Amino acid sequence: MVANEFRLIYEVKIMNNLNEQELSNIMKTHPYRIKKAREKTYSYTKEKLEIILNKLSDLDYNIKSGNVDKYAGLELFLIEY
Repeated sequence: MVANEFRLIYEVKIMNNLNEQELSNIMKTHPYRIKKAREKTYSYTKEKLEIILNKLSDLDYNIKSGNVDKYAGLELFLIEY
């Protein structure tokens, strides 16, 4: 769920030249989620979002492979970002 939100923010940031309704139609997402994601795009650079998504991908892999406890891993991620 965390990765899904950051992915939405990243996609909205990349397609910032479109309005909320166009983004909603393209992404098949409710316009309110697009509006909220657009508000959050100002807090992150594109590069920072890419780093966060890569970290979440690594965390997901490590949790599923049993290398990291899911609660501890998520907590450390949230503390770091």
